[in-house]
Amino acid sequence: MMKVPIGVAFKDLASYDLIQIVHKHLYAQVVSPESIELFENNLIPNRNAAIHGLVDYNNEISSLNAIFLAEYVLYLIAQIKPYLVEQEPNL
Repeated sequence: MMKVPIGVAFKDLASYDLIQIVHKHLYAQVVSPESIELFENNLIPNRNAAIHGLVDYNNEISSLNAIFLAEYVLYLIAQIKPYLVEQEPNL
């Protein structure tokens, strides 16, 4: 597997900030009442809280934020996919 050049996935500082949001917030475990309250007050959806029915994201802003995050993740996958595919040796 080849390494991905840093400029491919992170063309600017905003891209790095978004991946930090995905990493720290979107997939954070929601286990305590305090963390439930934290995610209820945040407009960026949390996958764990939504799947387990701990937080209800039933407004347009949360829906749009989920779409924007999904689009960003798909963008990252498209950017790094050529570097993750095993290269066949030249014969």
